[in-house]
Amino acid sequence: MKSLVEGFSDFERAGTISGLRVIDDATFEVRFSTPFRMALEQLSGNRFSAFREVGGKFVGTGAYVIEELAPELLRLRPNEYFPNAPKADILLSSVSATKVFTELEAGRLDVVAYAMGNGIPGGPTNKGKLSVIVGQDALHRALYTNNRKGRLFEKREYRLAFQYLVHEYLKSHPEFLGNPSYTAVDAQIYLPFQAGRLDEADVNSIIETGKKFVPDLLAAAKKNPPISIETSEYSMRAVFKSLGLEISPESRTAERSEIFEIIYKGEAADIIPGSFGVASGDPDGIYHKLGRSGAIASPMTYNEPVAKMLEEGRQLVRKDQLDAFYQKVSRRVLEEVPLVHVGFNKAISIYRNDKVKVAERILRRNEGHLNIFEAK
Repeated sequence: MKSLVEGFSDFERAGTISGLRVIDDATFEVRFSTPFRMALEQLSGNRFSAFREVGGKFVGTGAYVIEELAPELLRLRPNEYFPNAPKADILLSSVSATKVFTELEAGRLDVVAYAMGNGIPGGPTNKGKLSVIVGQDALHRALYTNNRKGRLFEKREYRLAFQYLVHEYLKSHPEFLGNPSYTAVDAQIYLPFQAGRLDEADVNSIIETGKKFVPDLLAAAKKNPPISIETSEYSMRAVFKSLGLEISPESRTAERSEIFEIIYKGEAADIIPGSFGVASGDPDGIYHKLGRSGAIASPMTYNEPVAKMLEEGRQLVRKDQLDAFYQKVSRRVLEEVPLVHVGFNKAISIYRNDKVKVAERILRRNEGHLNIFEAK
């Protein structure tokens, strides 16, 4: 968004941004250099909440004031300025997915607030003292291919072949992505209710075009085996082997923090099984991954034809134009294959029903994960 603010590109020289202006004590004006449909939604979201420093501590418009107690332990104190402020502090810690049930059943955790259906071994279920809230589709599941110059997947034909192989496998192994109550196989970047959704027959037809390139891909991979780096929760090396795709002996499992670094540098891997957030119900939400100035864009998956279309789409302001335009974006993504989209994951929370009650039963993508819970 910042790149569209009037005067932002000239900030280093001018020292000011002409598109930002304080009108009075209650009014802050932001002017954009082009029409920008998503401005109001993005400026009202959590990431752009107002905050100020008071006595060396930051106070904002969110539900909690955050205090770091240790590298993996936070205290969240209710923000007195938040409407319907929560009633009690929350201690928020990081726990491995493999330990979730043990910690819940032992009573050392009351709530697992940020979970995905694929990330919990065995898949969470309502059982005894444990209850599950199933929320909105919150994560895209994808295979990132390194499309940069000099890499195996620089050739679009090889990316098309890879897309075909992966979705042929998922047709007969839909359970690979996890419990179907929380996951869904889907080659499209937009959810079924979103503008830009294509007819499945069209999608299958585009994916089928990759079939004729499979022999070339498999032969090229034997000469120059791609490096796959993945997490233990989302391993596909056995799948690649079953598809006949040779993988480099340099392929390995890495910690999630290292995976992020590899994705953003775009140099160490040819394939990374990964995921990223469903940012919005508006089709512009995919911009944060595939757009020219996307917040989590990677040089691995950058594709200029796709990025150019997404820039054009941001300037549309009439809703009746969105579906037709973003169908073209959907088609271009399937044809260019900046990444292989494989499905969606729903957000879920798991809680101890003997210790915790739920104030709301709506688990949204980016908010409401913590302040909906109350002690019994």
